[in-house]
Amino acid sequence: MVRSFIQSKSMNWLCRSLIGNIVLMELICGLGVFILFCIKAYLDGDLSLRIAMYFAMLCALGGLAMGVLIWFGLSRPLLAQKRGIPRQDQDK
Repeated sequence: MVRSFIQSKSMNWLCRSLIGNIVLMELICGLGVFILFCIKAYLDGDLSLRIAMYFAMLCALGGLAMGVLIWFGLSRPLLAQKRGIPRQDQDK
């Protein structure tokens, strides 16, 4: 089951494009952190609509930043290496 998901078209798109990386990080990091923030605020008795909206904005921006960092720092260099394209920062 896991192997078929990893080889699926959707996972291929998620790993091979900038928008896919952003969506993946929003789902993994952004949504998870938002849930944890809301649970902690609820347990502390501080949860309100305003705070939930603030958490949602922070988590969306965090997921966006994480997706861009993963794309430029990890996915793109690995895809270039897989295709056999030399990296730009290597000496020739």
